[in-house]
Amino acid sequence: MILAAAERATRVGTVPSLVQLLADASVRGPSGEFRTRIYSSSDGRVRMEQPVSGFVAGVGGSGGWRLDPSNGIDTMGPMLGFVRGHELHMLAVMPRSRLERPRYLGTREVDGRSTLAVAMSRPNGDSLVAYFDPVDSLPVGFVITWADPHVEVSVADWVEHPPLLLFRAATFRQGSEEFRYTYDSLRVGPIPDSVFEPLPVAGGTPDA
Repeated sequence: MILAAAERATRVGTVPSLVQLLADASVRGPSGEFRTRIYSSSDGRVRMEQPVSGFVAGVGGSGGWRLDPSNGIDTMGPMLGFVRGHELHMLAVMPRSRLERPRYLGTREVDGRSTLAVAMSRPNGDSLVAYFDPVDSLPVGFVITWADPHVEVSVADWVEHPPLLLFRAATFRQGSEEFRYTYDSLRVGPIPDSVFEPLPVAGGTPDA
């Protein structure tokens, strides 16, 4: 099975319990540079921060939330798809923690290379197509079809972050816009439960 082979390639099968990780990236987009920080837990919890814009949202023990500077805490609502679409590392190493109903679509050419395509869905029916290298089974990229227009994502520069193998670069393409992500901080390990709740994080980045 393709997903099982990908899990072996990224070594997630060596982690016997909860997988939690922090992915902090410098992003270069059409309007300049900014940062995107994602805390992910394989049990479905997540926190996303973009400090320049002030965007902070997540899914904690009581469901989805978003910090609103003027109104305090708000529900996340349709922004959940936006946040899930940025959980690239969790989508790569443990897609079945976020998505369900995998369907093999056959081979597809991505950036001039042959890949194995697998469609998966969020619980609400929104779909994503993931592409895997047929030789080493590592994820090559995704197409996030619940965004309009669709978002094409490619990932590269896989390195060891024990116990996992993680990528350090990603490119988002949506319409005519392109965003290049350089992950200069990747950490695997326990994250405090409070991080996934609608509270400010003192100092910006908690120990993980």
